[in-house]
This record gives sequence, C-alpha cells and structure tokens, in this order.
Amino acid sequence: TYTYKNKGGLSYLFGTLIIFLVFISTTQAQNAVTPQGQETNSGSNFIDKNGRIVAYTALTKQGEELFKCCDPFTDPRDGNTYNIIRIGNQCWMAENLKYLPAVSPSTTVGGTPYYYVYDYNGTNVSEAKATSNYNTYGVLYNWFATIGAWVGSSTNPSGIQGPCPSGWHVPSQSEWTQMTDYLSLYPQYWCDGNSTFLAKTISSTSGWTNDVSTCAVGNNPSLNNNTGFNGLPSGLLSGTGTFAGLNQQAYWWTATSIGSPWSYYTGVSYNNDDIIISIQRRDLQALSVRCVRNDCPYLTVPVGASHIPSATQIQWNWGAVSDATGYKYNTSDDYATATDIGLTTTFTQNVSHGTCGQFTLYIWAYNNCGVSNTGVLIEENLYTDVRDGNQYTTVQVGNQCWMKENLNYAAGGSWCYDDNATNCDTYGRLYNWATLMNGSASSSSNPSGVQGQCPSGWHIPSDAEWSEMTDYLEGNSTFWCGGVSTQIGRSLANNSGWLTGGATGCDVAASQFFNNSTNFTAIPSGIRQSLTVSPFYSYGVINSFCEWYTATESTTSPTTHAWARALNSTYEGVYRWGENKQHGYSARCVRD
Repeated sequence: TYTYKNKGGLSYLFGTLIIFLVFISTTQAQNAVTPQGQETNSGSNFIDKNGRIVAYTALTKQGEELFKCCDPFTDPRDGNTYNIIRIGNQCWMAENLKYLPAVSPSTTVGGTPYYYVYDYNGTNVSEAKATSNYNTYGVLYNWFATIGAWVGSSTNPSGIQGPCPSGWHVPSQSEWTQMTDYLSLYPQYWCDGNSTFLAKTISSTSGWTNDVSTCAVGNNPSLNNNTGFNGLPSGLLSGTGTFAGLNQQAYWWTATSIGSPWSYYTGVSYNNDDIIISIQRRDLQALSVRCVRNDCPYLTVPVGASHIPSATQIQWNWGAVSDATGYKYNTSDDYATATDIGLTTTFTQNVSHGTCGQFTLYIWAYNNCGVSNTGVLIEENLYTDVRDGNQYTTVQVGNQCWMKENLNYAAGGSWCYDDNATNCDTYGRLYNWATLMNGSASSSSNPSGVQGQCPSGWHIPSDAEWSEMTDYLEGNSTFWCGGVSTQIGRSLANNSGWLTGGATGCDVAASQFFNNSTNFTAIPSGIRQSLTVSPFYSYGVINSFCEWYTATESTTSPTTHAWARALNSTYEGVYRWGENKQHGYSARCVRD
C-alpha cells in the first residue's frame, strides 16, 4: 500500500487513497448450464444434466480456450470436419477417420499402405469420396496405412500419428483400455446394471442389424450412444479380399501389435453386449481408425507476483508458467485481440489513479497445444475513511461512482445486525433515516448534496440518483435477465450468500454464479424494524433482503417516510417504495 499527493500537496481524493493489489485466478469463467438453465460446473469439468462429463474447461491436458474438446475439428489436409468428445481424460474424434490420399480395390492387399472405401473397387479418389459409404463410414485402412511399419506401440499415448492429422494419433490398446476402464466406473454407461456391458454406450443409434438380446448393440439402438462416441457399423475388409460386416460390426485398429502377423483391434458387434478386444492379421485386414488428440502438458493460470504501482503506472508481474512458450495480455477479457509478449512476465501499464472502480489486466499462457485459463490481475482503488480507518472500494455504474460496500460509520441511531459487531464488518451498519441524514433536510436533487454520515467527498444518493442508476441498467441489455429490461436485480446482487428457497428463473437468489455483472456487490444485509411495543425493534430477513435509504422523503408521507431501494432473494427487479424513517436500513454513498 502507499499514499501519494497531487501537485498542490493536498491529500488525494479527500482522504488517503490506498492502492491494494488483489490477484485472482478465474477458474469458473466458462461454466456450462443445462437446457433448464441450471449451473453445471463441477470442479474443472463441464457436466450435462445427467451428470456426464461433456467437456473440460479451457486448461486441461488437451482442452484449450480456442480448441476445447467439444468443438468440431477441421483437418487442414482435406477439409473434413470431425465432431470430437471427451471421455474421461481423453479427447476422441466422434467419427471414423476419412483421410484418403489414395484408394484401392478390395483385392489389392499386402505389406504396403492401402486405403479402401466399403464396396468401392476402383482407384479414383474423387469417385470414392462421392460414395455414401465414404461420407457415412469413412475409410478402411490396412495396418501399414495405419501404423506405417510392422511393429506398433503399446505405450500410452502411442506416439504414432499414422493417418491422423497433426496433433492427433492412433490410440494404442492401452489407450482403448483406459477409455473402457473409465466407462466401467460410471453406471450411466452400463447396460442392465452390468459394468462390462459397454458396447451400446459407444455405438450409434441407427444402422445396426436387429438383435433380441437385451444389451446387444442391435437391440433398441435408440438407447445407444450416451457417450457421444457414435460408433457406426462400418464393416471391414476381410482376409479374403471382400468387404463384409456393414451394419453389423464396427472395428478400429489399435497401434499395438502382438507377434507376427497379429495386431490388436477394438470394436463392437450388433449381437454383442461388451466391447470387443481381439486380434486381426495385419497383412490382410482393413479396419476403421479413430484418432485421439495428443496429450499436452497442463498450462496453469498465470498468477500475479509482486507488483510496483505508482501514481501514473502499474508494473504488473506474474509468475512463470511451466511448459508455456509465451504470454499474452489485454485490458479486456478478449484473447483474440491480446498482445503477445513472448516469455516476458512483466508489463507496465499507464494509468490514472483516482478514477472510479478498479484496474484489471488479463493474462494468458500459451504453447503449441493451447491457451491457459484467464489469469485476472486486479488493482482495487481503496478509499480510506479518515474518521475511523474503514476502507471502501469503488464501482462505476454509468456516470456514477458508488461505494462497493455498505457504509459502516458508527453513529447514534445506527446498529449492527442482531447487535453483533461482527455483522457490521460483513454487512455494514443499519441506520434510521434521521441518523443517516445527520441533520440535513430531504433532497430530491441529482446529486443530492447531502453528505449525511458519508465521509468527506461523498454523499447520500437521492431518489433521483438511484433512478439514474436503475434507468442506466434498464437501458443496457447487458444487465437484463431473461431479456426483460426491468429484471436487473441480479446485476446488482452479490453472486453468493443469498437464501435460495423459493427462488426461480431470474430471481436474485437463483443461479447466483451469474449475478453481479455491475460489480455493485449488493449483499443481503437484512433490516432493523422499528416496533410500537416492547422490545420496540426486531432484526430480520438477513441473507434474503437488503434495503437502502435515499436522501429523499416520500411524496405520500414525507413526515414519516423516505424513499428506499431494495433487493429481495425471490424478486427479479429493484424495489422502490416509501419506508418508515424509524427503521434501520443499509446505506451506500456516491462520490461527489
């Protein structure tokens, strides 16, 4: 922290402006939601409404912001686009490979690379690509087109690219086993409660020959494919030089050989309930290929280190990220327009301290595999109230500069919720109207001109000033919920701490993760209600309600009531009503 003065030697901003550095790593910036709008983040995973993992956030081993394991991938060699899916910690193509540099008739076999399209017996690549079998089932590869040598790989990952595009590889038998072992852990992938009956979960929902066995792939195939793997019955080229098995089998080469002339394959059959692991002759057969994306090292989020601020600059510093080959920064959360600074881990930004709100720098680490989650470095402008040392951050909403916290200046006629001093630290104080106004008359002006209990340079906002703020929010769709301009309560409310009972849709307490787009950070501070009988007051509605007095008496009962604004956990907007001046409500100050 530090203090600085302006050229005239007066303390800046009516008091001590302390610059407090806060560094935050955002790990939930990309949370998924179900079709019902429910939040589905689970650690670093995305899960669907059934609890299945469907994607990972930006920085897993293979997932990155510009290329998640849920976005389609286009092979630059031929323009074919593949759906891809995450199963456990592996990123798979959800379609058979279609790379076809040459094509041969089924009778051409041997120990060199050959490529086939089911039921096509010519040598013209364009003709082969025009067939429905190519477009539906992809290409059949012999072992040498798949691996390129007699000896394969049993490691995980295999390290064999084969016909897969750059950044992808042919999975070893160990990698296929990793996938099936993962599926066997989760009952949602099993058939009939049996952890070995996994064939249906990776098979497509159509195209299969019918079978009567309950868990066979061909029995009621509409129930297949809850992994999204979409294994289609693409058939094979048999050892006799004929195509066979269309609509009955889906077999994929692994990268693993087992003594001459055999190699492992994995597959499913219309009349089987488990996933097949077997061997084929590598010199005669041709099977489909599925590719797995190459494993990449984790890229952790860049985290702020020691920083050097001054009155006109901030020198941002962050720790080096292992395996990063460079960094990019931006003053907005937009990687596409970020500035590349190579392996430099510092950046000096020119700023004007004393402006409202906070300074934010966004940092990304990158390498040839992808981009890290966003590292967010924040410098808060903390205003210190010289009367008691309490500190307040600021937030800009439209053209107004508000305190980001409720006022917590002790004065007669103000209270901590439940008369517990620790609640003042969390929620600020509750004031009756006369105490808050500190002897000033009602004001409907904008600005109000009423300092009240606010520190020097700040004032109690009038009803008109609160209306200016809500009008600004209602005029900017960024702050609306559900596309309705009056549903702005969530944009002001803190994104935690609200009681959820009864909250639905765009209510403040529903899906709180998405609250606080204004950064106003309204917390449910409760109220102190004045009573006419003993004990003459009561506290209530903490965690579900917050209310702030304005500096303006109500037009209906000016002697006894003043206008107030409020948020309720089960309401979508901002309440405006006249409240009894004897009650105890929160207060926010606006900078002069």
